[in-house]
Amino acid sequence: EQVIPTNGSEQAIRLLGDVYLDESTVCVCPSPTFPVYTTAFEHSGTRTALVPLTKASGADCDALLRTALAEVDEATGQEGQTRYVDGEGVVVCLSTINNPTGGAVAKDAFMRLLKGLPSRALLVVDEAYFEFGREQGLDLNGLELLQRYCTCPWICLRTFAKAYSFAGARIGYAIFSTPTLASAMFKVKGVFPVNTLAQVGAVALMKEEDYMRACVRRIISERNKMAQELESLGCTVLPSYANFLMFSWPHSGVQEFWEALRLQGVLVTPMGTIAGVADNAIRMTMCTEEANAEALRVIRELVPR
Repeated sequence: EQVIPTNGSEQAIRLLGDVYLDESTVCVCPSPTFPVYTTAFEHSGTRTALVPLTKASGADCDALLRTALAEVDEATGQEGQTRYVDGEGVVVCLSTINNPTGGAVAKDAFMRLLKGLPSRALLVVDEAYFEFGREQGLDLNGLELLQRYCTCPWICLRTFAKAYSFAGARIGYAIFSTPTLASAMFKVKGVFPVNTLAQVGAVALMKEEDYMRACVRRIISERNKMAQELESLGCTVLPSYANFLMFSWPHSGVQEFWEALRLQGVLVTPMGTIAGVADNAIRMTMCTEEANAEALRVIRELVPR
């Protein structure tokens, strides 16, 4: 009653916009963050209050809390008078490991957010990279902390796309604080949001925890090696807890760099169109050791001599 499988986390985010938000709702979220959040909220007509990241490029939970409380005060004149209902509250969204920067939230600040939000708020926590944080000693299980400490309604998102390398199957799931909160999304999610093969695959993957964790450790090792190599080429690389790196390309126009990589089969994402991101920022997801080595070879050839 409190878990809904979805066609990836992206579907859950878009349904969040359709079901729980409208023109009278305010969404408080970090900037920059996963762009699907802002597009889903814009589609719903929701006003968005953007909060800058911390210096560690993670969500600033204390600033998110201050902004949410200010929005509740402005809307009601007295925070916490009524519980969150559709279109009549403040929604706070964040990822425990932020996409596209890779920074993580601080646990103590996250706890202050959970305990400080009024009942009129709805908290959405995206844990797409939870397994990566766990393997790096990040003591932050968002779902567990939500269940134990959160003072307002909440939704937690998880996915098989990252640590389980099952992105093409498009399967994730949303966990809700109450069956009542889940029932609203259940009514509009579609009759067949997740295909049978994806469901069978996800069940099989959950039985391969040891193999998944070994794969995550290999990806982390590859990411760390890639970060060192990029820095040696003059790039500024943000510290990352995820399966990707965001770095600045200082040597030429970023579009020319992207096109040169694409022509040689290396796919990266220019990030300069996202609010709060530098124009020369690139996001690069880690692949196999062989693919990463080839990508690095191509990048080296593009560095001016």
